[in-house]
Amino acid sequence: MKKILVLFVVLFCLIIMKNETKAQCPEGYTYTQKSMNIGGCNYAVELCYTCRILVEHNANVILKSFRKLPTIPECDNNMTTDEVLAEINNQIKTYEFFQIVLGCPPFQPPPCGTPFLELHTFKTPTCLQKTMMPDSTIKYAGCPSDTTKCVIIYEYCWDPIEEKIVANVLSHYYEGNGMCPPGEEPADPIVVWESSTCFGVITPCEYY
Repeated sequence: MKKILVLFVVLFCLIIMKNETKAQCPEGYTYTQKSMNIGGCNYAVELCYTCRILVEHNANVILKSFRKLPTIPECDNNMTTDEVLAEINNQIKTYEFFQIVLGCPPFQPPPCGTPFLELHTFKTPTCLQKTMMPDSTIKYAGCPSDTTKCVIIYEYCWDPIEEKIVANVLSHYYEGNGMCPPGEEPADPIVVWESSTCFGVITPCEYY
């Protein structure tokens, strides 16, 4: 009976957490949680996104959170938080991610070197906070006190030589209040729903 009660509480907490994340998506955005294989381990990645609508409205993705899913034995890819963020960006920026993973309507980008290339915008927080979840995983999400995001605008075109769609960085910049406290990544919380102090991370804005 106790096990059933504990399971019910965990499921209830996860439902509340998911609904709170949905509410944090900007107006017009759709919430989704996708599984990504990163370094051989599966991660749950929460996103807010919009699909491309005509030429005037580009596709957009906002990274909300990520956490490594529990496995037995535990999967260890020996990747740092910065490396995990970089791999998430590498997967999200692909044209296939929008069409296959997010299910956005297909659109054939024009040949490279022509105007009116298709643009996608990807926003990722520059300051994170870790939270211990009921399933003993650590959730990485944007710091509540720092809304700063790295904004990358990718342009997509058809490369006739390589015969594939390629993504190039058109521009990148920061938006937000820039209030992330200095310091190294703190230790993982050990109590359910306990959160760490906020810490800065390396984003694509720093290596593009």
